[in-house]
Amino acid sequence: MWTWALLPVVLAVGGIVGSWAVYAISVSNNTVNVTAKFPFISECDIYQPESALFCLFCIVWTLLIIWVVVIRYQQIREQGNLCRRANLAALVLGFIAASGVSILGSFPVRSLSLSPSLSCQDFYGLFPNHGRNVEVAE
Repeated sequence: MWTWALLPVVLAVGGIVGSWAVYAISVSNNTVNVTAKFPFISECDIYQPESALFCLFCIVWTLLIIWVVVIRYQQIREQGNLCRRANLAALVLGFIAASGVSILGSFPVRSLSLSPSLSCQDFYGLFPNHGRNVEVAE
């Protein structure tokens, strides 16, 4: 059963490899200009085949996130009822995070503004260009 401990590692490595694969395909197809600025991953997955590959990776990540969250929930539940509410809250937040990854991969956005999604805006709020439109050249 120690092999279950490798699941979060597979999730992290798969996420990194998948993101860089989508980025590499975007650069090789000249859909993003890396000489002007380093693009967000959401700018790289607008056109095909990058969009389909990014959607596939996001769906796999979503399944792995749910799997890790459920295993973690079961492990803590077996320890007793010491942190029952916190464990349930972690389970719910894990499902919300997994659904956010699924939505992110399923609906590519052509421009980042204040309207697409609150969760994406909260995430992009961590970066300095939050609030201004980032138009993608077609």
